[in-house]
Amino acid sequence: MLDIEDPGQPQVNALPGHTWFIPFDDLNTPIPLFPIDSSRCMLLNGQWDFIYLDSHKALPQKPQDLFLRNGCIGVIDVPGCWELQGYGRPQYLNITYPFPIDPPFVPDANPTGVYHRRFSLPASWHDTQIVVTFLGVSSAFDVFCNDHYVGGAKASHLTSEFNLTPYLDSIGENRLMVVVYQWSDGAYLEDQDMWRLHGIFREVYLTARPRRHILDAIIDVDYDHLHSVGTLNARFITNDDRPLPLRVMLCDQAGKIIFSMSAESHSPLSKEIPDCQPWTAETPFLYTLFIETLDDDGLPLEIIGFHVGFKRIQIRDQQLLLNGRPIKLKGVNHHEFDPDTGWTISPTRMEQDIRLMKRHNINAVRNSHYVNHPYWYALCDRYGLYLIDETDLETHGFEFVGNRSALSDSPDWKEAYLDRARRMVAQNRNHPSIVFWSLGNEAGFGENHVSMAEYIRNVDPSRPVHYESAGTEAAVDIVSVMYPSISELKKAGENPESDPRPFFVCEYAHAMGNSPGSLREYWELIYKYPRLIGACVWDWVDQGLRHRTLEGETTFYYGGDYGDNPNDANFCINGLINPDREPHPGLYELEYWIQPVSLLEYDSQANRIRLQNRYDFLSLEHLQCFCTLKAEGTLLAESEIPLDSSHQPGEISLTIPGFDITLPPDKETWFEIVFKQKTSTLWAEASHVVARDQICIQEGVVNRKYSVTTNDQPCSWQVSENEHRIIVEDEQQAFEIDRITGWIDAWRVNRAPVFIEPLCLNIWRAPTDNDVHIAKEWLYDGLDRAIFFRNQVELISNNDGCVSIRVEGKLATAGDQPIAHCELIYSFLQNGLLEIDLNFVPMHINTRLPRLGFKTRLHQDYQRVTWYGRGPHESYSDRKDSAFVDLHTAKTVDLFHPYIMPQENGNRTDTRWLKLYGNDVPPVRVLGGPSFDFSIHHCSLTNLTNARHIDEVTFQADPWLYIDLAQTGLGSNSCGPDTLLQYRLEPRPYQFKIRLCPCS
Repeated sequence: MLDIEDPGQPQVNALPGHTWFIPFDDLNTPIPLFPIDSSRCMLLNGQWDFIYLDSHKALPQKPQDLFLRNGCIGVIDVPGCWELQGYGRPQYLNITYPFPIDPPFVPDANPTGVYHRRFSLPASWHDTQIVVTFLGVSSAFDVFCNDHYVGGAKASHLTSEFNLTPYLDSIGENRLMVVVYQWSDGAYLEDQDMWRLHGIFREVYLTARPRRHILDAIIDVDYDHLHSVGTLNARFITNDDRPLPLRVMLCDQAGKIIFSMSAESHSPLSKEIPDCQPWTAETPFLYTLFIETLDDDGLPLEIIGFHVGFKRIQIRDQQLLLNGRPIKLKGVNHHEFDPDTGWTISPTRMEQDIRLMKRHNINAVRNSHYVNHPYWYALCDRYGLYLIDETDLETHGFEFVGNRSALSDSPDWKEAYLDRARRMVAQNRNHPSIVFWSLGNEAGFGENHVSMAEYIRNVDPSRPVHYESAGTEAAVDIVSVMYPSISELKKAGENPESDPRPFFVCEYAHAMGNSPGSLREYWELIYKYPRLIGACVWDWVDQGLRHRTLEGETTFYYGGDYGDNPNDANFCINGLINPDREPHPGLYELEYWIQPVSLLEYDSQANRIRLQNRYDFLSLEHLQCFCTLKAEGTLLAESEIPLDSSHQPGEISLTIPGFDITLPPDKETWFEIVFKQKTSTLWAEASHVVARDQICIQEGVVNRKYSVTTNDQPCSWQVSENEHRIIVEDEQQAFEIDRITGWIDAWRVNRAPVFIEPLCLNIWRAPTDNDVHIAKEWLYDGLDRAIFFRNQVELISNNDGCVSIRVEGKLATAGDQPIAHCELIYSFLQNGLLEIDLNFVPMHINTRLPRLGFKTRLHQDYQRVTWYGRGPHESYSDRKDSAFVDLHTAKTVDLFHPYIMPQENGNRTDTRWLKLYGNDVPPVRVLGGPSFDFSIHHCSLTNLTNARHIDEVTFQADPWLYIDLAQTGLGSNSCGPDTLLQYRLEPRPYQFKIRLCPCS
């Protein structure tokens, strides 16, 4: 049996690794991508008998005896993770190992699952070789068939195969038993940032092969872009030494036969393809290669097939070239994750992911941090995604014992390292979507990595080698970093060391919760410097496991929610989309900054625009281009600009037909352009928007016209005072100012209440995940409990129908010195507006403010809003470019974004005015001076701050309104650089003006 504490023994009796394929027997059918698609396969998915043991040492000498004498037999679904089926419990860890670090040993308390199922072979499989394939088992396993030991393997995310033929009863019932060990020495190499789950989590199936067959088909391609010639080289490895007759056929995407020929397995095949269509992520043209094996009489035995994409990858001039052109990788990191099944990913889920990626302009994926399901590669080939394929290797937790490279430099672990590199390359090398190989992730750097890189270059010189932890070592062809600051990335682009290699950011923009900030700054640099070949956001999907509460509500669990200890809490909740694949606003910002067309300039005098075609290969002829002029939300003009094949990558200048118009004076006017697909694609329908942009071409005083009265009938405010209140009112409105606090306690319009809580100063926000470090300072300084004290409230003028009230005081927290001196001026103007001026002067505060502005609570009937500003989705100072300035309308309940860990959300920046309205309440408006941020929540700020899951947020009918000068930006500091200085509310004086009024 497998020694689970010997890293020199990664497999026992396993068949050699090879490129993944499913044999079939009909040239008229598509190449099968799942076992169920071929009569040559038998899928063993479904319910298996199952026994769960607390330790591998509880196994009897003959593990197969367990099912003969054990009365505690349960059932389990295969594929599936046993922790999600009632056995053990999920555990989320980022760096820490879930067991003591004493390699290669594992604890005695090592949960072990014993699987068993019966099967019978089809009669047509007589006289064939039967192979059992395991696509993924965590973390090690042994296989038994009919009481005979077959073999075993380690490496959770790599395919393992065994020959079952000697152990089978071809006419009767057979029994297959699999013993799965939660931990093995292999688990020391699988310390990735993810849920630690176990069991047979990918498909198990049988394949019937002819007695003589192809073990491996190695397809090497090349593409000469100067002459449009592709080259196909194929080598075949068989299961014996005798040559095997073959019939080889290549078809194009339309089914046209390019060539058909007889061949022999022991003779390499080489063919040139003239007028070849190359493969790129933008043009994923696939040929189909059929290889039919024949017996000695020329009769067919079986068919194997591959989708072939012709391409050439080169490194030249510090750039990554594909087919002679430099490409930019606009990517994400991708964990295989489902909220209900964990590591078990359905085809539907994979297809959903790739469509979402393509629809949001993502063109690259780093398979973090392991080899993915075979179907994922087929999808990436077909849809067009550049893949960084990464082997299943990480030893991050060794940094806690002083040496992350301990195993990477150990000769005892060399074979385990090499085994994972060999099996990754062997399994996936025929896929055109893979642009370079990765040696793993966060395992330090050592001689074992050098050996892996040497091996990969020897067997596949067509692709570069990547590994971030190698730094600038010669073992890698691409220099890579994680989470660089803007200044560090700029230096890499400038390349003062003159390193000839490209520079790649394999992780950046940590998308945890309400995040990330500063995509603008990253992508401006990546576009500017040729050496910067791209970046991958960490990461794609929130890894939250679905939990249904007793009340029937759905929430998502993270580390510690299952009593798992140690754990890393919600650090697994860091995706651009939630577990159900609903986008977070950060995805829209990424989509904007990596879009394939950008507007550089609009010349209103010449009626021309300047564009940047950021496609690497495509012209713009597959797109429709529409543009509009809007003045403060009102459409002034629209036009369509014809696009054709002449609009190649690079800068383009175009004239806008029929767009001659005189702009209205003194009105803020915006030029907007949209690019849509002309026809449907695999991932989106016709008219899907692939790019859009907006430029302000005329500034104006947006709020100049709003007033309650006309100039010939000025408003006359009346003032009355008592011990507790100053009341300012006219025929339509009434305001009550508290003499003690200085706050506006009430605002009534036509006697109906607008505010039901005071309009008071507010500097606190529920910390975002990226506030994790600065929030400690905020809490220490008491910013969450600051109060206004030592207030002076005085009526400073009351004449000509205008009233002014000044409020002075200090913002402070108990037990500390005052934070700031504040002055408020309430000016009740003749046009019926209340103008509020805030002067904020810091006193004893050394850290940035979370926000600065006002909060109040509205009557519950205020259920809708319209605003002129950025939207429709949430935006912040360093994440707002994808939110366009326009007129937007929403329900107040829809302004809340439900991050899994509740936190600050729903802000809308650069708002010129906001209208609040609903049924049976007078509409009112907030006007900026010139602009403000706003958000509306149906939960309290305290509740939002303290909640740890969305089901802990208590939503109420009366909404809270927040009107801010600004908020500190989002940054990426949960695992990356802090918010840039220009987006921080640093402690300095601020002035803020807003106006309130009724409206129609």
